[in-house]
Amino acid sequence: MGRVDGKVAVVAGAGGGIGGAGAEALAREGAAVVCADVDGAAAEAAAARVRTAAGRAIAIPLDVRDRSAVDGAVAATVREFGRLDVLLDCAGSATAGPSSTSMPANGTASSRSI
Repeated sequence: MGRVDGKVAVVAGAGGGIGGAGAEALAREGAAVVCADVDGAAAEAAAARVRTAAGRAIAIPLDVRDRSAVDGAVAATVREFGRLDVLLDCAGSATAGPSSTSMPANGTASSRSI
């Protein structure tokens, strides 16, 4: 029995090295995994790796900088698996200049340049 049996996880940035490894680890521990990445083909490749290892996975193209896309990914996850328990955010983006991102208790992310 895995540590996340029966749970559903979204991995943002699943097409990259750390995100892909996280998706595979969550699947090994029993989670159904939504592999999300700005590169849809990379997300599908990650989901295929999870499925090959006997895990349950779907792929979703996702740009985490787009709030409506994030809302859509959450909705797709709930439609497919009935719930969402875990979010592993391995997505990265670069901006010119320093910035700060915070996640208050209400779950609404905010970003501001400083």
